[in-house]
Amino acid sequence: MNESGPVKDSELDYDSDLVCTLDGVPFTGTAVEESVLGKSEITFKDGLQEGPARDWYPSGVLKGESQFIQGALHGTVREFRPDGALAETSQYEYGIRVLRHTFGTDGSVVEMEELDVSSDEADLLHRLRRDHGWPS
Repeated sequence: MNESGPVKDSELDYDSDLVCTLDGVPFTGTAVEESVLGKSEITFKDGLQEGPARDWYPSGVLKGESQFIQGALHGTVREFRPDGALAETSQYEYGIRVLRHTFGTDGSVVEMEELDVSSDEADLLHRLRRDHGWPS
């Protein structure tokens, strides 16, 4: 576990399953990356994304935020415009998007998409809910 503060993402290694390690050990802690495109901050537990992930525009305005459990998107994802206005929200469970709202520049909902309950993804989601029981 990293208790000395955030680690630069470039110091971490990722295997083909996106398990993150630091010096060969599954990483627990926060990874940060800064570039001309902005800043990213991702939390890990035992090598998998766990908890919040955030991105900022170069201006420092929040670009997006999401939540992960055991490496899968789980919870609300929010994406913002450069002026800080909310552009889109999505709800994920077990890495499957179940609901998405897109907002116009005036804040009104301009598009909504829900998971098709007759889809293969919906069947998978039902099995995951039954078998794992993660918090919603």
